[in-house]
This record gives sequence, structure tokens and C-alpha cells, in this order.
Amino acid sequence: MANAPTSFMIDRAMQRVRTLGLVYVLLGVIELAWALFCVFGGALLGLAGFADDRLGPVMWLGGGAYVLLALAAAIMGTVHVVAGGLLRRGRGMIAAIVGLAACLPSMVLALYCFPFSLGALVYGIVVLLDADARRQLDAGP
Repeated sequence: MANAPTSFMIDRAMQRVRTLGLVYVLLGVIELAWALFCVFGGALLGLAGFADDRLGPVMWLGGGAYVLLALAAAIMGTVHVVAGGLLRRGRGMIAAIVGLAACLPSMVLALYCFPFSLGALVYGIVVLLDADARRQLDAGP
């Protein structure tokens, strides 16, 4: 069996999976911080709408947009933290794929997360294309 994985290949694949988990957790923390920033910005715009009657509706719409961005960022951040936690334990093939899918809206909606999310997307694709890593994720810890 020339194609049988050696223990070194299995360890290396598991290390890549755990590293991807760490990347997901870090991206999730950044997205959750972005969500808090959006809540703060939305609250400020909403409060500014009370101060001036002429700009009130515009400020409320801007504040509402910020709150919607905060909700989306909180969902993406939670997905990445949960998926990263599963990957750190060597489980979660579906979580890895969902985490990859969550990188795409993260690049568009959470603009400060774009470079990190792009890196997580590329690294996640590289890890999931590795047959040994997929085998480890399917088998569990």
C-alpha cells in the first residue's frame, strides 16, 4: 500500500485542521468586535436622530443599517467561533465547510475583516483539499 498515510502525514493533517480552527476562532472574535462597533455606531446615529427633527429619519435609517450589520456580523462571528472550536478538537467537516461559506459574507459586510477573512478562506480551501485532513475530519478525534 504505497498510498497509505503514515503517522507523520496524519499528524501534519491534524495540525493543519487545528490551525484552521484557530484561524476561525480569531476571525470570529474580530467579527464579534465589529458587531459591537456597529451596535455602538447604530446607537449613536439613532440618538442623533432624536436631537434634530430634520435629520431624524435619516439618522434612524443609518442606525438601523448599522444594527442590521451588527446582527449579520454577530451571526458570522458565532459561526466561526463554533466551527473553530470543533476544528480545534479535530471534528467538524460540516462546520469547516459552513465556516468557509461564512467567510464570503464576512468579506462583504464586515469590511475590516476582509483581509483576514480572505486569508481564512484560502487557507480553509487548501486544508479541505488535503485528502488526509478530510479523512481526519471524517473520522473524528
